[in-house]
Amino acid sequence: MAEFERESYNLRQELNRAQALYSNGYISLADFQEKALTIGKSLETYRPTAQPEVREIVELLKDFPKLWAALNTTEQKKLLKVMFLSIYFDPLSNIRLILAHEPFDKLVQINAV
Repeated sequence: MAEFERESYNLRQELNRAQALYSNGYISLADFQEKALTIGKSLETYRPTAQPEVREIVELLKDFPKLWAALNTTEQKKLLKVMFLSIYFDPLSNIRLILAHEPFDKLVQINAV
């Protein structure tokens, strides 16, 4: 595993730990969002727009339903990992927080933390 992949993985694990702390009531939403923002800034160097090959697929993403239908399950998972840092749900399965990489936050019309 390349060093940047390892560092990105470690930061994602740290974000998952913070999410677990929030889910279990050990930290407040404000504390979690602050931690998520800090980690997100650290991950900035690993964001997809820093990778030239991602810029080439932005056009394909404009017709996302068509693209999604053409992908198999493995490819769909890979695409979601490139697009989103994290998606958090409440106990009722409602989306509570979405952390998306640029430019995907604009393409799917959400605001990343």
